[in-house]
Amino acid sequence: MDAMKELFGVLTGPLTRLQLRELMVRMAYCNILLEPRPRFRSELDLAGEEYTINVEVPDEFSLLDDPDPGLFGRLLYPAVGPILEALPNEVAPQTLAELKEGRLTFLLDDHGRFRSSSG
Repeated sequence: MDAMKELFGVLTGPLTRLQLRELMVRMAYCNILLEPRPRFRSELDLAGEEYTINVEVPDEFSLLDDPDPGLFGRLLYPAVGPILEALPNEVAPQTLAELKEGRLTFLLDDHGRFRSSSG
């Protein structure tokens, strides 16, 4: 979870639609790797006609090491791939391959700094 705190700390400006989608995917990716997982359960009171969803949240949790490095790319590609493929200029096949492998980011440059859409 520190990774997400760190990421939010470097976001210093408005996000483009690609950056926003990447951020959504990064949060989903962290959620997948969360251990132990929160436990949800539903309760239905037929007499009182009430439906309740409860959650048990662990006191402590961590992120699992990703056993599949391509997982992030498989999550990211459906979120941003169609946008890139619809651009008027053709996107290089290598760029799409890097995207699918999870090696492409729209949020950060090679030094871990926020890629500002204004600069």
